[in-house]
Order: sequence, then structure tokens, then C-alpha cells
Amino acid sequence: MSEEMLDVYTRDGKYIGIRTRAECHTENPGFYHKPAWSWVYNSKGEILIQKRAMCKKRFAGYWDMACAGHVDAGETPMQGAIREAKEEIGLDVSENDIKFMGELIEDEDYWEIGQIFFIKADKDIDEFILDKNEVEEVKWISFDELKELLYSDIWAPCSEEYKTRVLDLFSKMFNQGKVIALCGKVASGKSTYAKKIREKENAIIFSVDELTYYMVDNKSGQDYTDLCRRATNYFEAKSAEIAGNGGNVIIDIGLWTKNQRKEIREYFKNKGINFEIHYVKVDDDTWMKNIVKRNQRIEEGDQGYDFVVGEGLLEKVKRMWEEPGEEVDFVYEAKYND
Repeated sequence: MSEEMLDVYTRDGKYIGIRTRAECHTENPGFYHKPAWSWVYNSKGEILIQKRAMCKKRFAGYWDMACAGHVDAGETPMQGAIREAKEEIGLDVSENDIKFMGELIEDEDYWEIGQIFFIKADKDIDEFILDKNEVEEVKWISFDELKELLYSDIWAPCSEEYKTRVLDLFSKMFNQGKVIALCGKVASGKSTYAKKIREKENAIIFSVDELTYYMVDNKSGQDYTDLCRRATNYFEAKSAEIAGNGGNVIIDIGLWTKNQRKEIREYFKNKGINFEIHYVKVDDDTWMKNIVKRNQRIEEGDQGYDFVVGEGLLEKVKRMWEEPGEEVDFVYEAKYND
């Protein structure tokens, strides 16, 4: 078997070439490598840990993070984290499921710039497929149990700085709120769905239509597109602030295109905020009934925050709309009169 080749860096992260794994693990090699350290958690606030296989050369039988490993030369740390999750515990991970949480430099025995990742996975223990050469077993534990286990004599040795960093990251993760962005066509029932889940999520609703109504009464179409863009930018920033302080937010928006859905997910991912896209799906017959009912209600004087859906807007939606796929987290099928 050929030896693993790793990208190596100066301590401040400047790339300087490729070395063998053995060279990277020599005493004071003069360069650093970037392993992927991945922690897995679920919606219950539990953390997955692994017991290292008894055949491992280092710390056999000790408990450790869910999966970790070296990043091959030419791989990005995220690609390495995704590969290791599959190889060690049989967990299929996409970039939507994994968050880069920062890095930590380990000097002396390690010479590493560890890349810390968090992966969300709502799976039962028996769904994980273990590489028995790497992992003896896995189990879910509470955050309080992790705090005790990290400082026990059955946890794989790691620095005090790393323990503190991990506990701080999980504390913020579990105590922060969540942002839900609604995706769907105009008049699909997004506002009704937002009100439906508001109590369950204990969330406030940010509505683009509501904000623009107070600015232009939703009757002046000339500046409406730009106002929607500005309102969306404001809601993104304010939602991140609120979620970071423990609150939940529902953004009643549209996200008609795949690129819009990608951009908003990247925005919250880069800020480390729990984020979901809920797609309010409506069949064509229900959609047209909703539009007729909405327009009739506005014509009778009950506008609310809505605006008339005319032929021009209808054609615009049909032209721009891109049916969501895997980029959404939840699909709600709206029915007429929901």
C-alpha cells in the first residue's frame, strides 16, 4: 500500500508542498498538516462519539469525536471530512449537512492545524455502518455527559484548548436559535404556513410583503423589486442576530431560483446559524384558485399586505421559477383553503 501524502503548511497556514504521513508525524518536522476533526450532533441536542478500535496504534479503546482523519493531498478539508464520515461510520454527508467551525493549532506532538467541523445527522445508532479497523462502537450522549467525558481518563488525550473550544462551540450551537426561510411561488400559501408553524417554532415572522407594504403600500411596482432585495438583505442580517441570541425566526420570502436558495444557505452557514429551507409546494390547480381568491379579496377592499397577481407577475413567476430539489430541508404540500 502506498503511503498517504498530505499537503503541508507553515504554522500561519501558508501552503508549502506535499509530504508523506510519516514525515508529518516526525518530531518537529518544521511544517504542519490540516486534519479534519468532525463532531456529529442531532436535533435532540445529542452528540455522537466513537470508541476507537482496539487494533488502533494510538489510544485504542478510548472514546473520541465521531470521526476524524487526515486530509489527502489535493483534497480540501471539507472534502476530507465528508470522506472520513463515510469511511469510518458510514455517514453520507453533503456540504449542506456540514459546517466549518474554525481551526486549532496543535504544536509539539501533533504539528497540526486541525479543521473543526460539525455535522447534523438525525440517525439511530443502528443506522451507522462502522469500519471495524477504525471504530469499535458509537453512541449518542448528552452535552452534559460530553462535558464530563472529555475530562475523564477514558477520553482520547487532547489539549485543554481543544476541549474548551469544542464545549464552547456546542454551547453556542445548542443555545442559539434557528432561521427558517420559506420557498414558494407567490400566492402558494407561504404566509399561511408561516402562521401555522409560528407557535410550534416559538418564532417571529419577517415578511418581505409586510415590510414593503409599509414603505410603498405594495401598489408602486417601479421600485418593488429593489425594495424586495433590500428587505431580504435586512431580514437575513437581523435573523442571524436574533438566532445568535437564542431566538427563532421565519423569513416569509420566495427563493424562486436555485441560486437564491444556495446563496441564502451559504450566508447562514458562514455565520454558523442553524438554518432550514421549507418549500411550500402547490399544484397548478390550487395555485390558480389561490390567485383568483387573493385578487378577488383585494378587489373587495381586503388587501392586507398583499398585492394583485396580474398576468405580468404570473408570467414572471413562470419564467423565473426553478423547482426545488435537494437544496430544501422540508416540503409542505399546501391545499386550497389551508
